[in-house]
Amino acid sequence: MIAGLANLGLTDQERLSAVITLDGFVTGFARHRIQYDAAVEESGISDEEFWNQHFPTLVRAMESGNFPAMAALNEDAFDAGWDESFEFGLQRLLDGIAALVAARAAAPAASGASDASSASGASASSGPSPDRR
Repeated sequence: MIAGLANLGLTDQERLSAVITLDGFVTGFARHRIQYDAAVEESGISDEEFWNQHFPTLVRAMESGNFPAMAALNEDAFDAGWDESFEFGLQRLLDGIAALVAARAAAPAASGASDASSASGASASSGPSPDRR
């Protein structure tokens, strides 16, 4: 995946951070799904059965006035399935990386100035880097 981010105007640190971010999202989402499926299997209660059992409690909570933001959500707010939720999150992350790449492409002079200061040893960090101690 690192090679796919080459020549986009990102620093090596940004390329690696993008990979770590995407990997974290995919791994976390997969883990959540596995845990969900395991809970269904262990309990023997389907998602529909769970929500049918807990619906009266949920209605009371929403009508209590203690959760106005949740109560204001449309009925279809929770209708997205696993695939839709995954695609939504992944697309937002990819959009963010694409926006960074586009910003770098639009400002090549600023990027070059930053590269020059890095090459000369100038640093904007507040402390010494580990390799300069």
